[in-house]
Amino acid sequence: MTIKEVNDYLKKNANKDEYEADKLVNDGYGQTKGGYRDNAQKFNIKDITQKWHFTESYYKSIKDTNKKPTFFYLRCPELLIWIAEVAGLNNDLIQKAIDHVKKFEKGNNLVGTEKSGNYFCSGLQDLKNILHIYELNKIIGESVNWDEVIEKSAAIK
Repeated sequence: MTIKEVNDYLKKNANKDEYEADKLVNDGYGQTKGGYRDNAQKFNIKDITQKWHFTESYYKSIKDTNKKPTFFYLRCPELLIWIAEVAGLNNDLIQKAIDHVKKFEKGNNLVGTEKSGNYFCSGLQDLKNILHIYELNKIIGESVNWDEVIEKSAAIK
């Protein structure tokens, strides 16, 4: 799938009432300023979800949307968790990733503070490993549709 196909699908179909990644943000974790937060403010977006973050803010920053997706350089923990969540990664791994973010922020007294997009850099590689983000990236890029993404992602343990 290309990044355009992924975005088109998620924009239309990622309609869960509340994702775990959004709950994490609503509890005071994750980025609070800069990046997608500034983009939302520019467009007067009040209900900033990770779906909006991906399908609007992130997507509009990509120059060639007909290429395969790559999430290797993403550093936003809540967006990485959301991508894994909508890809169908098992709930135990999603929860482990959330616990990792919470432990990192609590251990560094960051909960509820202002945090830019770089705040999580020292915890990022562990989070990407927990979420199998490199494997998910490959699955998403090689799949022909989102059902295939979910099927293959669910098999990751």
